[in-house]
Amino acid sequence: MSRTLRARVSGASIPAFAAALIAMGTAPCLMAQTTTAILRGHVLMGGKAVGGATVTAVDKAKGFTTRAVAKADGTYHLMLDPATYTLTATAPGGGTAVKSVRVQVGQALDLDFNLAPQAAAVVEVTGSLTELRSAEVATNISLEQLEGLPQGNRNFLNYAALAPGIKLSNDELNQSFSSGGQTNQRVNIFIDGASYKSDVLSGGTVGQDSSRGNPFPLGAVQEFRVMTENYKAEYQKASGAVISAVTKSGTNDFHGDLFVYYQNKDLVSNNYFAEKRGQPKPEYSRTQEGFSVGGPILKDKMHFFLSYEGNQQNRDNQVYLGGGNLSGASAALVNQLKSYAGNYASPFRSNLVFGKVDYQLNPAHILEYSFNYRSEHEKRDFGGQTTYENGSDMSNSVLTTSLKDKFTTSSWVNEFMITYQKSEWNPKAINPDLVAKNYYGILITGGHTDQQDFVQKRISLRDDFSYVAVANHSFKFGGNIDFMDYGIKKYQLGNPVFNFDPNLDPTLTIPFQAQYGVGNPDLSATNRQIGWYAQDDWNVTPRLLVNIGLRWDYESDMFNDDYVTPKSVVTALGGMYDSKYFTDGTKRKPYYGAFQPRLGFSYDVKGDGTAVVFGGVGRYYDRESFNNVLDERFRLQYAVRTFTFSKDGSPVNGTPAIKWDPSYMSKDGLNGLIAQGVAPNPEVFLLDNNAKPAHSDQISLGMRTKVGSVNASITFTDVRSFDAITWKWGNRDAQLNYISVPGYSNVLLSDTKKTWYDAMYVVVEKPYTEASGWGAGIHYTLSSAKQTGNDLFSLDFVNADAYGKHPTADDERNRLVMDGMVSLPYGFRLSGLITLSSGLPYTIWDVTNGWGYNQRHFHYNAGRPQKYSFIIPNAWGYRSVDLKLQKDFRIGKSRLGLNVEALNAFNYHNWIYGWDSGYIDGSAGAAAKFGQPVDAMVGRRIQFGATFQF
Repeated sequence: MSRTLRARVSGASIPAFAAALIAMGTAPCLMAQTTTAILRGHVLMGGKAVGGATVTAVDKAKGFTTRAVAKADGTYHLMLDPATYTLTATAPGGGTAVKSVRVQVGQALDLDFNLAPQAAAVVEVTGSLTELRSAEVATNISLEQLEGLPQGNRNFLNYAALAPGIKLSNDELNQSFSSGGQTNQRVNIFIDGASYKSDVLSGGTVGQDSSRGNPFPLGAVQEFRVMTENYKAEYQKASGAVISAVTKSGTNDFHGDLFVYYQNKDLVSNNYFAEKRGQPKPEYSRTQEGFSVGGPILKDKMHFFLSYEGNQQNRDNQVYLGGGNLSGASAALVNQLKSYAGNYASPFRSNLVFGKVDYQLNPAHILEYSFNYRSEHEKRDFGGQTTYENGSDMSNSVLTTSLKDKFTTSSWVNEFMITYQKSEWNPKAINPDLVAKNYYGILITGGHTDQQDFVQKRISLRDDFSYVAVANHSFKFGGNIDFMDYGIKKYQLGNPVFNFDPNLDPTLTIPFQAQYGVGNPDLSATNRQIGWYAQDDWNVTPRLLVNIGLRWDYESDMFNDDYVTPKSVVTALGGMYDSKYFTDGTKRKPYYGAFQPRLGFSYDVKGDGTAVVFGGVGRYYDRESFNNVLDERFRLQYAVRTFTFSKDGSPVNGTPAIKWDPSYMSKDGLNGLIAQGVAPNPEVFLLDNNAKPAHSDQISLGMRTKVGSVNASITFTDVRSFDAITWKWGNRDAQLNYISVPGYSNVLLSDTKKTWYDAMYVVVEKPYTEASGWGAGIHYTLSSAKQTGNDLFSLDFVNADAYGKHPTADDERNRLVMDGMVSLPYGFRLSGLITLSSGLPYTIWDVTNGWGYNQRHFHYNAGRPQKYSFIIPNAWGYRSVDLKLQKDFRIGKSRLGLNVEALNAFNYHNWIYGWDSGYIDGSAGAAAKFGQPVDAMVGRRIQFGATFQF
């Protein structure tokens, strides 16, 4: 595509597209399936179609009304918000049928009406319908599960574990999820239709990178749907799983609730290894409190809802000296280092607010406004061999506000939405004026080395249009344009660290190395994102449903397209590397090839909905995180240098060194070396001009069945992903020997990696109902996940492909999740969640024959954790049984609930494996540690809570 055409797409056409979206938003409107459900079926009388019949759906709680008129063949379509409805079908000449139905987000449900003649009415209570005909591999999480199952920290994402194929992180500071053998960057979350995608950091969604906080108040979530594979074309910016959540609304009755949950150190088991070291439990307490309230502003017309949740955590982190050699250090230094040991407070504070107002102007027109704010602060990044003064002060915030306009007719529906979102992730040093000192294997003192400020702003315009007037077809078209602003300042090693090695200097008085970054930290940029899609749900026959869709996405500046390689870099390196790594600002074009065909089907084998075969195939484009590609700019405008020192200026392990002077131990001292021209050269990163956004190809085939109130399914799925960015050495030979390049210490070139994911999902579940008083589910995943390369850096071999095909770091072969709830006499309710898995692998580093390229043997993620029994002998590397018991007391029309939760109730040791676990060098010491864990995940935790609903 020519640069002129590119300018038209990224420039002139944007206002036109925005105007088109706004114009569409003023037309009569149907809500996007990201936040709604489809209810479809036939209106019959005496077995014959009733054309022109009116089907009216009334939201029982809000009074909102939606209508559809059946076509000549008796078919009707309704797009409804998740809720419980009274549905009335009325024939033009008389005759009605009334049903009560609950629909959930993202479902496509079938419901037929058989009308009674004349004035007689057929009344039927249907309850929750079962979705069997969807081609998507998806799981719905109900309000009953959100409110009833145990989970401890009120993060609604934890319940995504009930969806086979979903992998939740067990890291408290990385509460994210992933799927399909890909990383957490490849997922997306939609809340009320608004995308929470993070363009600049990992974690997949805004606010989830390196945070122990929750993305959204649990009390404001009504339900959500996890789409693991083969979702429709309307969902964007994900090659892995997508979560679509809908929030609660006010109703015609004034209702609310209050809650408080408490936990302290006496209710939490001590870390296994801390106990072995003889360390007492550190101080810890957590209080989670909040409320929600909603009600009518105008009955049947306008409602409000407000929710708040606070999370106050106080914990002590233990600092202790490592086992490094202190025998040659002075008594003064030893005493100084020992003085840092102890317990230090690490407070965490989080506040979540959500508000919503909806207004039905008339039965065809609804407006909705929502507001969500997340704010959290934490003193962190210290403990173990890292002192408090080396910690950081972390702040994290997300603001999202949306306005939706929805208009409905009997044949088509349109929804227009405008969203503003701002997120900021800002870790700072607690002591920025103290240089850091790293005494290898002993302790790290001084100030934290890094400070970062990542701000992402999004203004999004989106429109979705559905047309159902053509027999046997349901068409949907839509598009979005997002105006992105990335404000990034990155002070990597802006506070220098001086490294001391007792093997080189037992006195620990002369650092052998210093690392320091200086320059322009500003990496701000703008971007425009455009997406279009079209899809058709085609009822080919009464038994066969086919979903056909096509999506296209474009970004104006995903890969820093206007970047100009500095002339000095081209002069020094132009003759050494392919021209694709150098650009004059015109050679790197936006990617226009993100066409994503998606095809799905479902076939009702018996014609009665009891056995449905389904499947799908499709392509799904994500995007590359801005933080993964900005180093080509960053490393040159902000150079990170490594200085090597020795007492007399002699080389250190073959590396040229500078004669040490105590005056160098400061920013000014290192700045002086840079000014003198004796500082080492910076690294240079070269990005391939032909880089493409990451994408996956997915195929699935499965079968669903329903026996009474029990639903079951089995699904086979394959996911192949491509083009995820990783960096490789550019100045190493085939044996990874260093090659000197003029003017620069190292050259890194962009490369890409691939993943392979094959899985079988089995689900057997009986949804909870008040009538039965119980519900349970079994969710099993058998999978294999493999990849080439490593993570963002693939530096152990010459390129990503040279790693070969090996297991990923999240390759859990078996994962079984079981949940259950049961109502007991006297107002008690018991629920449980059992999670079992093979456990995560670890890498085996075999250097028995030496560290040379042809001597070492690295087996990536080949080590498997020790196995223990739970029902099946020696099968599980991870085990957790979570229990919750609640007692409800009726107080007039209100309800008081007292509950206790036991997470990992049996205190199973779930091990963490690290470097020592997989390291082999032929020594007895390494052999004793091989295959052994280095840490343990959290053990048993008890939590007490109280709720009050009115």
